[in-house]
Amino acid sequence: MVLPLGNPGQIKQIFMKEGDRVKKDEIILKLDDTIIKTQIAALTTQLDFARDLYQRQNKLWQQKIGSEVQVLNAKNTVVNLENQLQILNRSLDFTNVKAPIDGTIDILNVKKGEVFNGFTGRGEAQIRVTNSKDMKLSVLVPENYSTKVKINYPVKVEFPDNNRSFYQKIKSIAQYIDPSTRSFAIEIPIPQGNDLRPNQIGIVKILDFSMPKAIVIPVNIIQTDENGKYVYIAKTESDKKLAQKVYIELGEVYGEKAQIKKGLSLKDVLIIEGYQNISDGQELTNIQVD
Repeated sequence: MVLPLGNPGQIKQIFMKEGDRVKKDEIILKLDDTIIKTQIAALTTQLDFARDLYQRQNKLWQQKIGSEVQVLNAKNTVVNLENQLQILNRSLDFTNVKAPIDGTIDILNVKKGEVFNGFTGRGEAQIRVTNSKDMKLSVLVPENYSTKVKINYPVKVEFPDNNRSFYQKIKSIAQYIDPSTRSFAIEIPIPQGNDLRPNQIGIVKILDFSMPKAIVIPVNIIQTDENGKYVYIAKTESDKKLAQKVYIELGEVYGEKAQIKKGLSLKDVLIIEGYQNISDGQELTNIQVD
């Protein structure tokens, strides 16, 4: 959003239109500067007079005529007027409304003669400049991940509406937990050339845990009783296939898969169909092993 650096003012001239490319500090419009220019002209006249008076007083003092106090007062008057003129010249420059960044003007809702203060009567931006070259994705992460998420951690970013996805790394992590959402913010830079726009919504998948070798099973087959979580495996006894109840210790869970830390081995045959209707030691029929 483009805002006036000084006070709001009446629009005197507009130099740009919607869709124009602008550089940082390029003038977009000019506010009325009549009063400031009048003040500058009057102050300049006073300053010229004060400088002339100071030079005269100083020459007289060098000839031991007059007093040092008169010279110091004349000098202070010059300094004060110079400071005031500097402030007015800065205010004059503030009547030039400039682009705060390089980019494209995508909103220019102003007309000559209107008052420019940055907002319309509905609270919308009068002028907005966008730049899609240095975009970033802001994500709120639940606080229980505060010790797991680190800078430069890899993430996968997906934009379903654009059918776009890419891998990136976390650039920054906020050190503050928002008390209303119990979350903290992270930022992820977006590579250029993705045809994305500000305020689009993306999906971020953060790699907070990795184990190259692990036993992983479907979450839906895990059952619970008073002794803990368990699954059924098929065990061979006397040429018969029997169901065996095995208690397990869960690790991380992601999507529909769960890591098993204890209770299963790679040799176990896991029962994934009909497990709701069997009991420990029950003989199994119609077994199909994938």
